Amino acid sequence: FMKAIINPVVLLKELKKIGLVVKKNTVLPILKSVKFDFNKDKVSITATDLETTYTTVIDCICDSPFQLLMEYNDIVDICNASLE
Repeated sequence: FMKAIINPVVLLKELKKIGLVVKKNTVLPILKSVKFDFNKDKVSITATDLETTYTTVIDCICDSPFQLLMEYNDIVDICNASLE
């Protein structure tokens, strides 16, 4: 079972930066995604357009290490909804 807690305000701030390298219209759907690499107290968030890769690290609370791949627009929508 995967469980992590991240401050949505901090996550959304970093996702806006990452959004600069996420391709909106691409023939490779994977380039619309963001990779999350969760560890005990940090999460590394990475996106690429195959020319530029952007990685940032923020604090989190996590039960056990795991990795997750999500579409950029989906995670931004979730963050925005959690702030309403």
